[in-house]
Order: sequence, then C-alpha cells, then structure tokens
Amino acid sequence: AKNRTSFPFPKTRKIGITSEGARPFGWVKITFRDKTEIKEREKLELKKKKEIVEYPWRQRLNDLLSVSTLFQLKKAVLEDQEFKKWFDDVKEVRQEVRAKFYEIIQKQKSNIKGWGDLRQYFLDNELAAYWAHERELGEIIAQIAQNVEQKLSKKKKWDADRDKMVAKFLKKSGVPWKNLES
Repeated sequence: AKNRTSFPFPKTRKIGITSEGARPFGWVKITFRDKTEIKEREKLELKKKKEIVEYPWRQRLNDLLSVSTLFQLKKAVLEDQEFKKWFDDVKEVRQEVRAKFYEIIQKQKSNIKGWGDLRQYFLDNELAAYWAHERELGEIIAQIAQNVEQKLSKKKKWDADRDKMVAKFLKKSGVPWKNLES
C-alpha cells in the first residue's frame, strides 16, 4: 500500500487490484437499487421455485438442454426412468426435447461420414425412431443416406440390404427412398 497513498484507510490494510481499480480487502461495496427492481427479481425467483415444485421436470429439462450430442440426449431421455415418464406424459417436455434433437442433428449431420454413423445416429437410435414419422426428419436422413451411399458406391460397399434398412426407416415419414421405387 506504499504506492497507494490516496486511499483513505490505514496503510497496513491489504488491497486487491480488480478491473474496477484497487480495492481494500474486507470492505463492502454497496449498490443502491430501485424497490420495484428488487420486487420484480424476488417475484421471478419465487415463480421459478414454484414451477420447480409444481413441475419437477422443468429443472431436469433445463439441465437436459445443455447436452451437445445425440448419445447424451438419448441417454438423458430414455435411460432415466423418471424423466422418460415425463417425456411420455408431458407435451411440453416432448416439444423441448424434439427442438434439442433437431438442433443437434443440424450441427452434427456433417460429421456423419459412413454407414456406421448413419445407423448409430438414426436407423438404430430409439430417440430418432420416436420422430421417424416426421417428414422433416425423413428428408434430413434421406439427404445424409444419399451422401453416404455416394461415398460407399465408389468402393462398392453399398448393397441392397442397406437400401432396405434406409427405405424401412424413411417409409414412416413418407419420404421415398429412390433406390426401391423402381
């Protein structure tokens, strides 16, 4: 504190340097706020607590929406029995999980390079099967399957069994798989 002679406190006190400048340890900074702002914040906190009590799935849903891969999402939704019950019973939970599912698909669809990835992410995924009837998902999967087929056709590793599996999955969504139309 020798260099800080402008502080109005004894020189023996310890100070800390912050982005706001030098502050003495042990001092409290008081900030004045409007009563309405404080009351609004208290109401919001009370509302959140009330929602967690009334809707226990809401907190779990918020935690769930922080996952970043389909495997984490699938594990969180389908392997947790309590959450799976909420997923089956509460429409809002299904909508939130569906939105997260599509968000993850959009981010990860460029990472799907081969047949194994396609099967793992979609064809054998229980969570993907839940929305298999949706045309939007069918179109995404058809596009990805077409890209994988083009890569594997060059190596002659794409066969009729793979066509059948893709066609079976896409049939639910009403998206035709071109290879089995003829």
